[in-house]
Amino acid sequence: MDDLTLTRVALSIDGMDWYGWKEAQITLSMEQGAGTFQLTLTEQWAGSVRRPIGPGAACSVSIDGELVIKGWVDDVEPAYDAESHDLTVRGRDATGDLVDCAVLPPFEYRGLTLTEIATRIAAPFSIPVRAEVDVGKPFERFAVQPGETAWEAIERAARMRAVLAMADGRGGLLLTRAGTGQAPAPLVLGGNVLAARGQFTFKDRFSEYHALGQQEGSDAFGDAAEASAPNARVTDTAVRRYRPTILLGEAQGDDGGLKQRAEWQKAVNAGRSKRATYTVQDWRAAGALWRPNARVSVVDAYMNLDGEELFIPRVTMALSEAGTFAGIEVAPLDAYKLEPESKAQADKREAGKAARSAEKGKSGGGDPFSLWDAN
Repeated sequence: MDDLTLTRVALSIDGMDWYGWKEAQITLSMEQGAGTFQLTLTEQWAGSVRRPIGPGAACSVSIDGELVIKGWVDDVEPAYDAESHDLTVRGRDATGDLVDCAVLPPFEYRGLTLTEIATRIAAPFSIPVRAEVDVGKPFERFAVQPGETAWEAIERAARMRAVLAMADGRGGLLLTRAGTGQAPAPLVLGGNVLAARGQFTFKDRFSEYHALGQQEGSDAFGDAAEASAPNARVTDTAVRRYRPTILLGEAQGDDGGLKQRAEWQKAVNAGRSKRATYTVQDWRAAGALWRPNARVSVVDAYMNLDGEELFIPRVTMALSEAGTFAGIEVAPLDAYKLEPESKAQADKREAGKAARSAEKGKSGGGDPFSLWDAN
């Protein structure tokens, strides 16, 4: 491995940049709350200097001088034998604290937007929040469940507004939607693709989606039977054998709303059924890093993805004795299509959680948070 390659990845701690990592794996993903890194070096004893890197240290990771992760060191693993010593350092974006830690009171927010709620939840962790998309109307009421982590609460609120939450790689939290970026290059079989692995499944796809719900009687409905059992049926013509499923409406709704619910489920299931990971040389294309949340054109007849525009949910950048490689995961954008959760759905879900919590309290003591002011 040449000296230039050894200087491409920098771990910065207390103003000191540490280079020379012989192995590296840096993962940036839409599907986890924080980017992760693992850096390893092996050196001979002669002339080596101990690196004063400890767990819990504030750090940042850069590739070619471009910041990709800003957060904390989680693990430090030194090892040695008679001839050499090893050091492995692992860490995450600052948003890793949101993933690990519970929300403390207040547990209720009224009249606030998603951005305002996320900002208040993230503020004790000194994590800034910004939105690059419209986050929708304010919540009449949003309740955090005692014991819920900060990430779970923010992600749930984001889902209710059809928004995705992700680490911004700069120590903050970004509220966005899937596919807002563009990849620096297409992925081409016989071109920049070195290897590929696909996963295509029909396990969660169905020929018919039947959405059933209930609707209170009104003048808009002809009779009680019609009012009490609205329903909708959507077919997936790609599934050629008989495979029906039933979706139970989480809240009251008419046939139009249930049809939308069935169409959404069909699209998401179809999107999740098709996924592939491409390995390319180096971490850059056309001078730009491969990053998640980008649309990418794929030309790959072997994977039956010829000429498709897909979405990148995850990028893993790896360094080893074999060189530098990027693993680029792709999937249809529909797999990350979000349906806003209605207030009725949210209230029903929260009521169910409260009932389970109350039942647990009967068998195992009272709610330890019952004396905290949630207003």
